[in-house]
Amino acid sequence: MKKILILCKNPELQNIIEKIIKRTGEIIEPHYCTSIEKARQRIFQEDYWLIISGFTISEIGGPGFIKELQDSGKNVPFIFLTGLEKRETDVDGTQADPEYIFINDKNPTETVEILEKIIPEILMHKDKNPEKHLNEARYKSLVESMDDSIYMVDRECRYLFMNKKHLERIGRSAELFKARSYNDFHTDEETGNFSGNIRRLFSTGENIEEKYEKNGKKYLRTFTPVRDINDERIIAASITSGETDDADTFEKDISSYIVDGNCRYLSINRHHMEILGINCEDLFIGRNYEEFHPEGKTEKFSSMVGEVFNTGETLRDEYESGKSHFTRRFCPVKDILTSEVVAVTIVSTNITEQKLTEKSLIEANKKLNLLNSITRHDILNQMTVLLGYLDLSAAGCQDETQKVYLEKQKKAADTIYHQILFTRDYQDIGVSTPAWQDVSALIDRTSGMLRHDNIEIKNRCGDLKIFADPLLEKVFYNLTDNAIRHGGSISKITFCSEKIPHGIKLNCEDDGRGIPDEHKERIFRQGFGKNTGLGLFLIREILSITGLEIHETGCYGKGAKFEITIPDMMYSEC
Repeated sequence: MKKILILCKNPELQNIIEKIIKRTGEIIEPHYCTSIEKARQRIFQEDYWLIISGFTISEIGGPGFIKELQDSGKNVPFIFLTGLEKRETDVDGTQADPEYIFINDKNPTETVEILEKIIPEILMHKDKNPEKHLNEARYKSLVESMDDSIYMVDRECRYLFMNKKHLERIGRSAELFKARSYNDFHTDEETGNFSGNIRRLFSTGENIEEKYEKNGKKYLRTFTPVRDINDERIIAASITSGETDDADTFEKDISSYIVDGNCRYLSINRHHMEILGINCEDLFIGRNYEEFHPEGKTEKFSSMVGEVFNTGETLRDEYESGKSHFTRRFCPVKDILTSEVVAVTIVSTNITEQKLTEKSLIEANKKLNLLNSITRHDILNQMTVLLGYLDLSAAGCQDETQKVYLEKQKKAADTIYHQILFTRDYQDIGVSTPAWQDVSALIDRTSGMLRHDNIEIKNRCGDLKIFADPLLEKVFYNLTDNAIRHGGSISKITFCSEKIPHGIKLNCEDDGRGIPDEHKERIFRQGFGKNTGLGLFLIREILSITGLEIHETGCYGKGAKFEITIPDMMYSEC
């Protein structure tokens, strides 16, 4: 049981602290003391999780007392309610652990607000067992790396924790759920079913699984008991919820294991042991990754583990094992107290079926593209013949009316010709893997392909690189060509970039006639405008492959301005 010492002569303050402790949901044994001498004795005799003092450090015994306390190994957090600001003499004696918090209690309301915030945090994170810190960090690293929604509730269905995936799924912030219950966000029927499962779990200690539907999607939800590490009491319920396409099955093909900075196994889950054909975790614990894998795979693995330790960031990769394909996430395990990376959790998911499906789609796409290419080639040959005969007919025609008809036929045939040419470009969108591309180099190259005699093309994009479809070059070609063709009397085309929240904006603007407001979105529709009406439609499709967006935001009469919005992670400036 956790013990707290409250060293205070004020009964009202004692009552306030007691109420705050009760609201934490923790099982706490408070000790009250009004005598400094008795308090000093208790501090050295008992193991306290927290000491709240209404006396200053000087009144308790000064820096000498603090040093004596630290030398004894009593790493217990202190909260001082002194009515004074922290002083130099206090600072000198509190440079090492434990943590000392000073609160000026002249404003009672503010004091209570501060205590309500920091007492639960200390009780949650303070622990004298370093191994438990690591276990908590491992658990947090694992649940934050999962693709499933994971959250925890207590016996009363009050929320205790939610992982990032669950918060993303429901589109809410973690702050909204603090001190709130399940019934605050769900219908009476949903709450009745959920609370019934929680009561059953606390009563039997058994895992519970249930399938349910929401918003047309099917989910499987698993309730798992969370037990106290000391006495095995059930103290909470962990709920894992994941989407499933099959009402009778649920994807559990996930392996996870934890290694230290030297790639030695610290932990390994049951599924990963099954894949490796072992039934005893002890065969792996303490042994190195390289003992079980070939040299080439070991080098890549240790390199990624080292990078996670250096950066503290999650990394991803894909690998093959035999005929199977896997995706792997390297997630940092950070010490709860110091935030230092102490280990790495690796979560490996079998994606063989996905890869086989991708391969089948690629092969089917190749065959369709081959058929399209042959058909397009034959049609273009016939269109060339047709256009030739139309030219000959027009040249030998003396009837003015017939000439008009022939000219319209030639124009229609020419449009068909260019539309067929467009299908060659469009069929290549998304076929090749997106890649990092130098924007300035693409702009310079496409500008050189176009005739722009008296038009200055300014490239102010510097070292900007974009992660996009390999057809990105056509985006800049078409934007420049569109300005030259339809901008009217323009003298310059400018490409530049500007930072925006959560990304960067790449602008292409000219000083021509601009786009009327009623056409700003219509110009991106297939078939709109002069010629084939496919250039800007093609641009938007190419950019959308990697989540980039384009809009026209210029002022009619002053020039066109096309803005390409590029989210974080999709651009680089180095």
